[in-house]
Amino acid sequence: MQGDCKIIQGTNKRKVLKPFRPNKEVKTIRKNVFSKMNHKKKLMAFVTVGMVAFLPVSHASEPMKQKSESSWVNRLQLTGMFRLRGDFRNETNQKNRHRSGFRAEVAIEPHIDSGWYLGLEFGTSSGAGGSGTQYLGDSLDPKILKLRSVYIRKELEFLKGGYLEAGKTPAHFYRPLGSQLFWDRDLRPEGTSFGWEGDRANSVRPWVHAGVYWVEEREFAADTHLYALQSGLQVGQVSFTAGVYVFTQLSGFNTLHSTTIPYGNRVDQSGGTLTYQNDFHLVNAGFDFELPSIAGVEIAPFFDSVFNFAASSERFGFLTGVEIGKIKNPGDFNVRLVWRQIQADSILSVFGASFLGDYRSDLAGFQIDSRVRLVKNFDVRANYIDYQFPIGGTMRNQILMIDLDYTF
Repeated sequence: MQGDCKIIQGTNKRKVLKPFRPNKEVKTIRKNVFSKMNHKKKLMAFVTVGMVAFLPVSHASEPMKQKSESSWVNRLQLTGMFRLRGDFRNETNQKNRHRSGFRAEVAIEPHIDSGWYLGLEFGTSSGAGGSGTQYLGDSLDPKILKLRSVYIRKELEFLKGGYLEAGKTPAHFYRPLGSQLFWDRDLRPEGTSFGWEGDRANSVRPWVHAGVYWVEEREFAADTHLYALQSGLQVGQVSFTAGVYVFTQLSGFNTLHSTTIPYGNRVDQSGGTLTYQNDFHLVNAGFDFELPSIAGVEIAPFFDSVFNFAASSERFGFLTGVEIGKIKNPGDFNVRLVWRQIQADSILSVFGASFLGDYRSDLAGFQIDSRVRLVKNFDVRANYIDYQFPIGGTMRNQILMIDLDYTF
């Protein structure tokens, strides 16, 4: 083995430096120290040496290598939110209630390969027809954390903006300004879907989403499916949407999710269980648009409607409202005013807004939803809902929810 070279000062001669070789005394010390180690310490020493041996080595003559763009860290999208809630309810035929709750969810979407994505979402759940809020009850019980969605998506190379998706997927259907007339934001349909969206940079942007989903699998009877098609068009600050949603095999079948709560739909009880009186073949249309700001305040009206062709009566529902202000930076606020009137069989009510409680159709009432941003990604929210049920009836529910929300 040849050693390194050293130039002798004042000459042009080179002196060869011999490589270091430990003498017998050093070898003896190493041997004695190692022999005194127990097996656990020896194993830890070997592991440590092995880890150090595989650490990347940088050379002064080479620039530090940048992290590869193909690294899984660079290809992973992570989003989520955390919420603390105080819930106050004054409901007809029930005592006044005060509940505390929380909500937590994390969504992970790694980019597997060219155009291929895998999605996983974990979150809390109360089991109340899609609600993601877990209310605190028995403090001795652990709280429920569930797999809310798992799916695979392929972006289509031959159709820019197109995708195919399968699994328990996000709901891509457009809801005017995020309103929840007949599709709760927490629902994750199970099945296969196709979608296409135009370039968001364009002033005119169309889109379409279609899917076939499983709703209820039955061992000794026909399954219930949902066939859905929605299209929309954004022109400047105005967005229009229309869709068709056909649920199969519901009339005469047991109610979904709960055998004791129809959530507002009309049911028969003659057989000892609750069964739907009607099928649900829904047509939906809605819009939202942003008006020019007034004194720096944005104003956005919105409207959504639904009609059930499979029912002979009690088959129309709508909501309308306006949002004032927009949340962007700390100190910003907005308030949303909503009126909703939903006839009994205009929607499949178990799919409706879960915050309404056990009545999600056959109701009429208003909502005032306000939000203030305290610091980046951290909001305080007050949401008040007041509605009567059935429509034209005398029973009344009043709900106030105070939330602290953090999103990332």
